[in-house]
Amino acid sequence: MTSPALAEEPRTPWSSTVGREAASAAPLHGPLAPLYTACGPRSVALETLAARLAAGELPARTRPSASVLAREVSAAGLAQPWPRAWVRKGTAEQADARFQAWLAPERGVRRCGIAQAVDADGTVTTAALSLDALAELEPLPRTVRVGAWVAIEAALAVDASEAAVVLLGPDGEPRRVLAALSGGVVRSRVNLDQPGAFTLQVVATLPSGPEPVVEARIFAGVEPSTESRVTTPLELPDEQILMRHLNASRRARGLPPLRRSRALDALAVEHAETMAAANALAHDSGRGDPVERLRRGGISANLVGENVARAADATLAHEALWESPSHRGNMLSPRFGRVGVGVVRNADGVWVTELFTD
Repeated sequence: MTSPALAEEPRTPWSSTVGREAASAAPLHGPLAPLYTACGPRSVALETLAARLAAGELPARTRPSASVLAREVSAAGLAQPWPRAWVRKGTAEQADARFQAWLAPERGVRRCGIAQAVDADGTVTTAALSLDALAELEPLPRTVRVGAWVAIEAALAVDASEAAVVLLGPDGEPRRVLAALSGGVVRSRVNLDQPGAFTLQVVATLPSGPEPVVEARIFAGVEPSTESRVTTPLELPDEQILMRHLNASRRARGLPPLRRSRALDALAVEHAETMAAANALAHDSGRGDPVERLRRGGISANLVGENVARAADATLAHEALWESPSHRGNMLSPRFGRVGVGVVRNADGVWVTELFTD
């Protein structure tokens, strides 16, 4: 495996707080108004990032990866995970078929930022960023002292049967902390007990399955920085790339490797195909949650977990999942021994399912 290299720092300056942003009214006039009408409420932070993307001031201008976008959006102070980007050379004043195809089915409140830039040769580039606000996090300070208690309060914009808070610190593995869900609001308190970067994640159980709805990076006793790592793609099939990343991560922590199961592979591929057809990430895309799908496939398991992702390639899908505390928890759980990996490619990249059992 190629040696990992340090990820680039976000090119967006770190905000002083992370959390709720009031959406602004979309412009009533001008060339971008039809795109905003199709996309959703205007986010000033996303619009600023879209302007920089259109001008070539952010990494991977033509196809920014999920991890690059996540770092930039987090630095800008937004707490919703899984932002998406669309870039087009030439004017894009109407919501044409390509733009409509890019728009995922709306969940919660979709926030958008759209901008255009003109190159030196007169070429116009249009860029759009969007994310689903499934919950709104009350603003938290970006930096705190070591040992500080941080109160988390996140108001859900969608129905959820339960919620959890997952904390990933500078050292150790992700861990769940006590959280309460009442009246559509998730509340918790966490102690940032060592210097370094902490990632706080609210995971809500939706009709489509458990999903991160809020994610915030906070720094205790240190200046904001990015400590995540990226790896160079390998010349292997997508499924093998994901397996190598998974087991390399486990070996580095003294955990036994996961055994790949053909039966689980088949179910994982089936689910990846279903998500790609629906153009939406979910643990239940209309054919049952992971437990139901295993039961239907005749597979017995006492413990079941699942990671799903969408990215430009398999390595970037792994990186996005690795940077998510709840997904990393599945990868590193000592209780899982088998895994099925399914990858489906289309024009947008790859759709990935990792299905874990004991």
